[in-house]
Amino acid sequence: LCSRLAPGHVRRKRVSNWDIPTISGAGALRSTVDDLLEFLSAQLGLQPSPLAEAMKLTHDKKWIPACVRESSIPIGMGWVHHKDQEASILWHNGQTGGYHSFIGINLKRQVGVAILTNSTTDFDQAGLALLEPKLLKSLTN
Repeated sequence: LCSRLAPGHVRRKRVSNWDIPTISGAGALRSTVDDLLEFLSAQLGLQPSPLAEAMKLTHDKKWIPACVRESSIPIGMGWVHHKDQEASILWHNGQTGGYHSFIGINLKRQVGVAILTNSTTDFDQAGLALLEPKLLKSLTN
């Protein structure tokens, strides 16, 4: 994986990878698009998995911050629920030094999207538009 790793960038400047051995989940995990697409396929139930029932449980809304309930976006176990409840979109993103990632699924359309970049530019809106094309109009207005 390291031999294929694109160098990270912040505003066109190459930066070092974050290596955090004690808490890797806070910015030092690395994956491939193929791995993420396999994960999304299992999340959608498109391939068998012994974790299928557990993955379905992660789709449920688990928490809405009490201080901002009326404007807050519900959170599942690792998934953010898109505010347009009709779309049934679950997504998550991440960013470390020089990289940004987005994964999401549209449960109604049974599609998933994975975007990995070697830039800290936020591509979340593009990922949401790929999951639900009607969101593209709201992005361009």
